[in-house]
This record gives sequence, structure tokens and C-alpha cells, in this order.
Amino acid sequence: MKVEASAPGKLVLSGEYAVLAGAPAIVMAVNRRVTCRLTEGRGAGWRFVSSGHVADVALDKASVFAAPPATLPGVVRHLIDETVAPESFEVRIDSSACYLAGKKLGVGSSAAVVVALAAALGRFALSSRGVSTPPAGAPRPLPRAGGAGAPASDTLSSARGVGTPRGGGVGTRPSDTPLPATGVATPASGIPSPLPADADTDSVAEVVPSLQELCDIHRAFQGGGSGLDVAAAYMGGAIRFLSSSAQRPRTGSRGRFTSEALPLQLPEMHKVFVFTGSSTRTTDLLSRFDAWRDGRVPPELARLIDAARAVADCTGNAKTLLDALGEYCRVLQRMDRNARIGIYGPGHQSAAAIAMRCGVVYKPCGAGGGDTGVGLAASADAISRFQDGVRKAGLTILPLEIDHDGIQFRTP
Repeated sequence: MKVEASAPGKLVLSGEYAVLAGAPAIVMAVNRRVTCRLTEGRGAGWRFVSSGHVADVALDKASVFAAPPATLPGVVRHLIDETVAPESFEVRIDSSACYLAGKKLGVGSSAAVVVALAAALGRFALSSRGVSTPPAGAPRPLPRAGGAGAPASDTLSSARGVGTPRGGGVGTRPSDTPLPATGVATPASGIPSPLPADADTDSVAEVVPSLQELCDIHRAFQGGGSGLDVAAAYMGGAIRFLSSSAQRPRTGSRGRFTSEALPLQLPEMHKVFVFTGSSTRTTDLLSRFDAWRDGRVPPELARLIDAARAVADCTGNAKTLLDALGEYCRVLQRMDRNARIGIYGPGHQSAAAIAMRCGVVYKPCGAGGGDTGVGLAASADAISRFQDGVRKAGLTILPLEIDHDGIQFRTP
């Protein structure tokens, strides 16, 4: 038996760092997808093969289900029940689209790996047990870790993966909660699907754990984070994401986070995505942020929270959104200078200076340091001048688009 699933990467439009203190973030899924293909073997032993994010490893089944959570085999044991899992399995993960010449682009590849793996394993578990597809919208049991046949926490309300939990649970949109005024994003014409037109279209919630569960699994795998990258991989499109905790725990702590995500339709803006040429270890920057913050909300962080909320509240109009993003960037730069986190590394500083001369809003997309940023403008001429300036500065323009599809399945 073979099963294939894929999930998109992400870039943060606003709310990085502030989201860890309870502010909303605006996140875009992007068309750099991670694919997970599972192949059941005839012998014994599991083999993990990768292109990109993780190293190859071969283990027996018992070792897979005893692996620590910060490893890919450790992720597996949280996603499928050992009694359902085969004795021989090849787990082939391709995250090469999230890299450029061996350098990480910073598009949330680890989250997309976890989500694609979860989708593929869930689909395999159901197929191996001979579970038939119920009518659209009907809930069904999900065999995974914690007991085969345990009920799934979500049922799908749309193909984008926005769950409607029974009883209005956390991490999804209850059916009686209205969408933002901007509405639900719809796929843009002309953006090619990463899977063929005959790709399988099983409802995501029928085979995949809830968004909250996936955020928890990824947090243990990566050592922290808000979960916004998981939400983007799970849902696709543009989303408004909120992660909260009663104690506002440190990044990587065992404090309990809850995650909420709503789909957004962003206004039309001209965008250019820029790769700085260097990669950043996100956990290093988050550790500096935690050390500076020390469990408090310093004045600079409080201003960033306010600026992030302002951005999230004006996504219906391009001019007001760009104005709010400009202010958010200024606040983020001031916090970075004060906290000495290193968000604006040399590449981002260069791109930001070019953007200022061209009348373009520029910001790092996520933790910063290196990785990828975005320039935005209402004027095509302004964004064209910015693009020319960035190229002359030796930075790389990335051909990225918002990916309106979250998890996708395919039978190889």
C-alpha cells in the first residue's frame, strides 16, 4: 500500500514574537510544499528517507514507537497506533522545495513535515483498517496513537481544512461564529495545484488530528513555537492566528497553549519575496527573545502587541493594511534594537533600506535574522523599483504565491 500527502510552507505577514505574548498573527501559506509518501513493505523495519529537512534513519518498529518526541520517529508514535502500524514501512519526505542551494528559506518546513506526515499516516491507518468514506461532513473514528478507533475531534466545514469541532473546541471555527468581514479566501485562478487533478480528496478531519493536537506535537518536535506554521500548513491560504496560554509560558516550556485560526481574504497588494542568502536557526532567536523578556511584557513588546492587533484589525483594505504594516515594522525594529535579538540581520537591513527609498513596506517574515522577507506596495512601479534594487544588492527574489490549499492527498 502507498499513500501520499502534502502540506504547504508559510510566511508570517505580521505578529511574529507578539503572537507568543497573546497577539494575533497574520500568516500566509505559500506554494513551497512538503510531500510525505508512505510505502508498506514485506519485510521488517522502518526506513525514513528525506530530501531536505531531516536525516535518513533505519529502525525496527519497536524503536520507532519508543523514540523521543524531538525526532521524526517520535512524531510518528503520536500519530498512529502501534497496533495499526505495519512491521515494514518506508517514510519518504521531500521538503527540498523549502530550501535553496542547501539553505533553509524559513518557510516553516518542519511544521509542514509534521502536518504532511500526520495526514499520510492517518490516511494509511484508515485504509489499512478498511474504513469506508462516509457522506461529506459525517464524522468518523480516527485510528491513531491513544487508541485505535478514538473519535476525531474535528469535522471539516471546508476543503481548506477549517474544522468545526463538536461542542466548539479550540483551534477551529465553530459553525455559528461569523467569518471576518473579509470572508473566506478562495483559490486564485492560474495557481497550479501541486497534485494532479485526480488527486484523492478525502476530508482532512476524517484522517488528521485536530489543529491543537498537531500544534502540540510540533512544539515537542521543534522545542517551542506558537503553532502558526502548523496552522498554515493545515489550512492553507491566509489566516488570522492566535496562540494563548493562561501562564504565557516560555518558548519550549511545558505550559499549555491553545490555538485558534480563522481564514482571511487579504486585499490585493503587489508583493515581492526576498531571500537574504543566509539561514537562521529559529530557536536561537526565540531563546534571545525569551531571555530579554524574562516572562514579562516590556514596553517595547507591549507596543508590538498593539501594532500586531492593529494589523489584524484592518485586513480588508490595502491602504490601511499597508499603513498598519509600516507602523508594525517600525515598532519591530525598535524592539529588535533594544532586545538585541537579531531580527533585522544584514540582508533584511539592506532590503529595508531599499524599500524605504522606493516607498515599499518591507519586513522579515518570521523570526528573522536571515531567511525570507517580503516587500509590499499598492503601486506596481514602486514594487518594480524595489525588485530591481534588491537584485542589484545581491539578494534573491523568490517566485512565491499564497497557496490556498492546505493538506492534500494523493494515491501514488
